[in-house]
Amino acid sequence: MYRAQALRFLQTLYARAPSNIGLYFQVRCIDPRHVALPFARCYGFARPEANAGLDVAERFNAAGRHVFVSVNPRFRPGGKNIDVDGVVALPLDYDDMPLACDAGAKLRGLGLRVGLSVLSGRGAHYYLLLDRYEQRVDFAQALGRRLCRFTGSDNVHARSHVMRLPGTINWKPEVGGVMAKLKTCEPSIRYSLEEILAKLDAAGVPIPPPVGHRGPARPRSVITGDESIALDLDDLEEGEVERQEVLYSLLPERYQRLADNGERRGGRSEAAMGLCRVLMNVGASEDEVATFFRLRPRGIGEVVIEKGLPWLDRTLNALQSEPSLATPDPTALSTVRLRAVQKPVYWDRAVLWLKVEDGPHAGTAFKGGLSFSCPDVWRFCFLAFGAAPAPIGDMDALIALRGKTARVVLAKGDHGLNVTWWWPAMRSSPTPPLCS
Repeated sequence: MYRAQALRFLQTLYARAPSNIGLYFQVRCIDPRHVALPFARCYGFARPEANAGLDVAERFNAAGRHVFVSVNPRFRPGGKNIDVDGVVALPLDYDDMPLACDAGAKLRGLGLRVGLSVLSGRGAHYYLLLDRYEQRVDFAQALGRRLCRFTGSDNVHARSHVMRLPGTINWKPEVGGVMAKLKTCEPSIRYSLEEILAKLDAAGVPIPPPVGHRGPARPRSVITGDESIALDLDDLEEGEVERQEVLYSLLPERYQRLADNGERRGGRSEAAMGLCRVLMNVGASEDEVATFFRLRPRGIGEVVIEKGLPWLDRTLNALQSEPSLATPDPTALSTVRLRAVQKPVYWDRAVLWLKVEDGPHAGTAFKGGLSFSCPDVWRFCFLAFGAAPAPIGDMDALIALRGKTARVVLAKGDHGLNVTWWWPAMRSSPTPPLCS
């Protein structure tokens, strides 16, 4: 890690922000198949503690994780638009260098120069620095969206967006572990929002059509507690609404009812922990789990509003150590191929014949039972093979999985090998990738 580049970047980016506004790092992991692994961990630090934050970033980056930092600082812990009350820069993101060079020419044609630019390993990131900590965030976001559309940038205009931290390694397979480098750092080049607007108007840059409204806002909770924790659909970024709908659809029906209706006092904490466990097993990151709860202040989110987000964070940290959940260490996973399916006559279960293709147990064949009375295990089995869960007991759908592979955690018991955890193949994508 090039710590000097990272520090210089952060100091320039946050130069106009109040000193009490914090840093916000997000750590992700992407395995060799370019599948985002679970638990996108988020870390917040006070500005004077930047070196402590970089210690954490360096440790995770050296272990193969990707490190991102919020473009705009947060006034409180969280990763949503609602957690940002000021803007320090308008970012732009280009996936390849020809597009980035073309965008640079368009910006120069507008009379705009970037104060920060980063070579991300495949493309480039540009930052138009603002001359003050701008709290007209909606105005800034509208200008950012206009610039993104005009220059061909990815949609990175949301006030809560995170970008790759320069000085860290981009571990994506297509770039082969390239260091993201700070190319331009000119702190004196700054603009007001009015100056950027004037230049866009003078050049006749079109205004993008408004984003469609996502429906009426959800009512706030009437319970006691910190109601500001609750979220509306309008607080989410583009794409997050669809992702939340996918997570909801993957839950068994009883957990969907729990999410919508909540639980009576005395059993709420245990019910919330169970829902966290199921959400994480179907592929939700910690941030997505928090959003799921905060969107339901009259349902399961009631317990989070009363106990606070730190309680939810402690709950998620505790669940990560459970063997029933995914391990962030890919070396603990083995590939198994489903060779045959058998339906015994006298038992309400199926027998799966599996063969281990890699890992310490490679070449071993073993069988396991799949109970028709356990909907969660049935559901996770299908997810592991990259297929949409079939109605419980559907033998034809189970037989159709023959020849497919899954990633599992194996343990050796008294009677041979056992699958202790199925890795959901559709963990990182709403559309399950089919395994061959």
